[in-house]
Amino acid sequence: MTRADSRGMPSTSVDDLGLESRASKDARIPLAVQRLRLAVLSIALAALVFSQSARRTAPDTKLDLLVDPARFMHRAMTLWDPIGAAGQLQNQAYGYLFPMGPFFALGKLAGLPPWVVQRSWQSALVVAAFLGAVRLARLLGVEAFWPKVGAGLTYALAPRMLTELGSISSELMPVAALPWVIIPAVVRRGCQRGRYARDPASTGSVGDDSQARHAS
Repeated sequence: MTRADSRGMPSTSVDDLGLESRASKDARIPLAVQRLRLAVLSIALAALVFSQSARRTAPDTKLDLLVDPARFMHRAMTLWDPIGAAGQLQNQAYGYLFPMGPFFALGKLAGLPPWVVQRSWQSALVVAAFLGAVRLARLLGVEAFWPKVGAGLTYALAPRMLTELGSISSELMPVAALPWVIIPAVVRRGCQRGRYARDPASTGSVGDDSQARHAS
């Protein structure tokens, strides 16, 4: 359809030519298709984690948690540890009681190799961070599918995640949980693009073993 512009000259609109923005097309992707794509991307992220030093355990903070998680959690309930370092005062062990401790305990109970349990835990952190960032981006007004995915991948594969995933993954729990903690505040306040929702009470609830240690 031809229209006249402000100067009386004929002009053709973008819609008349059938040229729609890529963002609008992505926004109309069926929800089931989006979820399927996110599932495939999550599996790809997990496969990427498993491919790193396959069949080898990483020096991730507490080796005894990986070898005997039930015994580690039992020792974590007491202030004095007579085994580690020929006897020591516990200052961080209780930070592993949940959810990391039960996760490793269930893996050992299922008879999985230690390296598989460890990579499963690391994959769970990466995937949780990815999906949380994707959902948060959508709630903040990013409607197109691939920009949301880009935000999720940028967050899940940030240098902080990659450098600490195999060395001190317990400190990545608040990183992976942060988007999920912010989401309820965004939903409750009806935050839209261009507005910023703050909820000190919810963000303050995110913690790890180091924060718990310093608070004691």
